[in-house]
Amino acid sequence: MRKVLVNGAGAARRNKSELLGEMLLDKFMATFNTHDYAALVQLYDEDAALAEPGREVIRGRNAIRKHWAEKFQAFPDIQVNYTHLLACDSVAMAEGRIQATHTGVYATPTGQRLPGTGRTLDIPFMTCITTRGGGIVSQQVYFDRAEVMRQLLPTVGGGGVCTPNGRIGW
Repeated sequence: MRKVLVNGAGAARRNKSELLGEMLLDKFMATFNTHDYAALVQLYDEDAALAEPGREVIRGRNAIRKHWAEKFQAFPDIQVNYTHLLACDSVAMAEGRIQATHTGVYATPTGQRLPGTGRTLDIPFMTCITTRGGGIVSQQVYFDRAEVMRQLLPTVGGGGVCTPNGRIGW
């Protein structure tokens, strides 16, 4: 199910920027689900910025291309589905779920490389894009990083997770 709200609940007036933001975010989601990171990064402005929890901001189309290529390698069946989309002026936001199976190497924000576990991931997310001139100039992706690790790593003892280097995290 997808709900589209523009300029607040029930607003009928839509401007060109709102439509562009909504269409670009819709195209981003559809392209993401094909795992074609080369096509995906063409949606970004050359100097775009991408932010995710716990990571330094990724700047520029080439760095963003590398980021998505690594994500698709770690989670080759990853899919994003949104239930809500909001567009206002040059900003569009979507809320939904990320679902994937961890079969490749996942580079954690702390620099650890977690080999494929075969475990499934199913987490809520929210993303916000800002557009300019037909491209994404910034994107923020929000999700619970601790929940990702809880779902990917085996638990030990009182519910902590065992990380690849043997340390226990919460």
